Amino acid sequence: MVVNIFKTELKSNNLLSSNAAFPKDGASNLLYLRFILPIIIKNQHMSLNTKVIKYLNELLKHTFDAVKGYKDAARNITDQELKDFFIERAREKLLLEEALKAEIKSLKGKPLEAGSFMNIFQRSWTNFKTSLDHDNVKEICDFCISEERKAIKEYGIILRNEKLVSDKFYRILESQNEKNLKSIEALLEKMERL
Repeated sequence: MVVNIFKTELKSNNLLSSNAAFPKDGASNLLYLRFILPIIIKNQHMSLNTKVIKYLNELLKHTFDAVKGYKDAARNITDQELKDFFIERAREKLLLEEALKAEIKSLKGKPLEAGSFMNIFQRSWTNFKTSLDHDNVKEICDFCISEERKAIKEYGIILRNEKLVSDKFYRILESQNEKNLKSIEALLEKMERL
């Protein structure tokens, strides 16, 4: 009886899969409740923790790319207002990078060390095109806007599930998300004036 109530409670709280097998006899039930079940629950928690760490590492990888992208954009542009804007965005992304590393470590994970190969290729291609045509401000702004929109979607997963991360990191990510929205607005306004 106790096992069935406990089993139902675990399943309703998503701590135990619906197809988990429970032993039938009383002695095995006690053994199961005392030794086996805590291991199952711990492994399922570890699995969620592992998924969160993996997702935060993906965000970290994209943040590395964003920092480099904004630095490249600042280098490839002559408009001083935009150059300052891109440098400031790179600084903000560096702060997020440090917060991501700290959060991953607090979850007992190992932070990644570098960005993605595909983004290196994409930035190189954008740098090459910009070097051919020095007045490519619109294209650089379009690229930055599309990257900010991707970041907003990626952050949304964590922002909708705040219990997955620490309160401190959640507030940092929430602030960064607001800055991304303001960044998109500012770049769109700047492009209208071009």
